[in-house]
Amino acid sequence: MRSSWRLPSNTFGGTTRTTCEKIWAAVNDLGQLKSLSASIAILNFKAVAKRTSDPKMQQFLSVIGAATPNIQTLESVARDERPFLPELAWAYFAAYTTILYGSRARYLVLKSGLDEADKYLSNEEAQTILKAFRIRANLSMRQ
Repeated sequence: MRSSWRLPSNTFGGTTRTTCEKIWAAVNDLGQLKSLSASIAILNFKAVAKRTSDPKMQQFLSVIGAATPNIQTLESVARDERPFLPELAWAYFAAYTTILYGSRARYLVLKSGLDEADKYLSNEEAQTILKAFRIRANLSMRQ
């Protein structure tokens, strides 16, 4: 039999929303960063970082970042919901946000034109974090 857990209801903006609804709202809000994340993921970060001072590269970066929302407009409705979620559910959400915000950070570093940006920020650290998360998630699911 599947174990069930009930999500508590919390008041939010005059209406009652469950923790699950807040997490889902945050996932949808963060979805605005998915296209940028997908674009950054396929770039050869080191090669692009070497050419950030090239006007054509800056134009290319402007194009892939054109639809990126202002980070201040993204509400953090899920921030306070961690105590109400199972550890694995929060870990998935945290991994998702790490991927999206990490991609945005790499984009901003490239867009800034910083020389040798690959020395300051790369994909390897994010891949290490996500690999550790996958191992942890697999262990949790087996229990």
